[in-house]
Amino acid sequence: VVTGDAAASAAATVAAAPPIVPPRAAGDDGRLAGLKPAEVQARLGAPGFVRRDRDVEVWQYRGTACVLHLFLYTEGAEGLKVTHAEARDRDGKLMPEAAATRACAESVTARRVG
Repeated sequence: VVTGDAAASAAATVAAAPPIVPPRAAGDDGRLAGLKPAEVQARLGAPGFVRRDRDVEVWQYRGTACVLHLFLYTEGAEGLKVTHAEARDRDGKLMPEAAATRACAESVTARRVG
């Protein structure tokens, strides 16, 4: 049992500790993470394919040379949000770099507009 000044010091140390932030998933450049379905569709249009499993949806978009997968999970009362994005080349090989995911999303947008 810790008492007196030692207890106060320990409590202050715990209170001052920074929050633990999980690392961002590989391939997610942060620009799509956190978006709600309406925000995704405003940016990328309707997905070409949607898969639903319990509390997750996987949305697929095809770019000019890539396929973009968005993983949307239900987060409490806020509903679905993008929690992870990844890009694959047309042969199905994962393109794990954030820049590749961003470029794929841009190619989906360009294909939609063009």
